[in-house]
Amino acid sequence: MYNEERIVKDVRTKTDIIDNEIIGFENYLGKVLSFSEDIISIDNFIRTYIIGPLLARNPYLCSYYIKRLITSKKEDFEFKEENYDLDLKTYNKTLEAK
Repeated sequence: MYNEERIVKDVRTKTDIIDNEIIGFENYLGKVLSFSEDIISIDNFIRTYIIGPLLARNPYLCSYYIKRLITSKKEDFEFKEENYDLDLKTYNKTLEAK
């Protein structure tokens, strides 16, 4: 049923939450049947098999949740332009390395 090999790796996946790929990390022992729905968001709850600094590694996902959190309390909040230059540079370098 389970193999005894530990699987430790970076992963990339898609979600219907945002258009951009999600970068994550997996560390598990055994066989996982499917990661086809790695990230599911229901209301203010996120379910994922991905571990690690999910929001820190994914500026688009982080921005989505920040906006969602703020607008859940104040619908007419006006957002300033975001500056994720360094975050996006790191995100893009990670995508290129795969």
